[in-house]
Amino acid sequence: MINVIRAQFYQLKKDIVVWGILLFALLISFIMHIESFEKALTGSEAATLMGESMSVMVGMLVIMVVVANVMGKDFLDKTINYEVLSGHTRRDVFLGRLLVGTTTGVLLAFIVTLAIPVTLTILNGWGTTMELNGFLIRCGLYLLILIRIACELAFLTTIAKNPYITYLVAFVLGEVQMGLTTAQIHYADAEVSPVLPVANSMNLFMFQDWSTFFLDETDQIVYNSAVTSEMAFWAIVPSIVIGLVMVIFTYVFFRQDDLN
Repeated sequence: MINVIRAQFYQLKKDIVVWGILLFALLISFIMHIESFEKALTGSEAATLMGESMSVMVGMLVIMVVVANVMGKDFLDKTINYEVLSGHTRRDVFLGRLLVGTTTGVLLAFIVTLAIPVTLTILNGWGTTMELNGFLIRCGLYLLILIRIACELAFLTTIAKNPYITYLVAFVLGEVQMGLTTAQIHYADAEVSPVLPVANSMNLFMFQDWSTFFLDETDQIVYNSAVTSEMAFWAIVPSIVIGLVMVIFTYVFFRQDDLN
């Protein structure tokens, strides 16, 4: 399996599409938050904008491309079939790709999503707009959701045997969930199921705010970053259960498929 992992990392380093989408995602993130840099916002102030901005969605683009390419590109030129015929076990071929695709995709998506608040924290400090501990816990929950999404993408790509089909299906599903979350923001009676991973990811970075008034009649808007038990439940349980089920289903299909 080590040889499969090395081969996949080598291919990934040479993948122009992955590098292109990574640079595109980072560029879009910085363009969308150019005003935050002009106003010299702190990291905590920038973090309050994450839920209603495209920060989560550009991260999803990265994980989509990475997982789909690692899990699916070798179906197109029959490389997977050749690996099995050359003596690699199906378990090694599958796990080697799954580990490279999920770990790399999750890590890059996580970096892209948090690039703006981290950069502004380095430049201007974290600030006092919200508590850092709560925000870090939310980031940990988001990481779990990313792992689940990576497992779902691996399943979809293995079934489709084509990364481009994964691009299309995942993009449409992501846009639908983003639309539902946007509707939830603007319409009080609109509810989005916390089981939906993209919508849940965006909700993790939406913070309740209130104003604090001082004796000099100035006020400051403060945001609550504390994590409720319900929020933690819907991030942890579905991520573990659904992620594990997706891995099992993907492996069972991969073992029984003819790989042609």
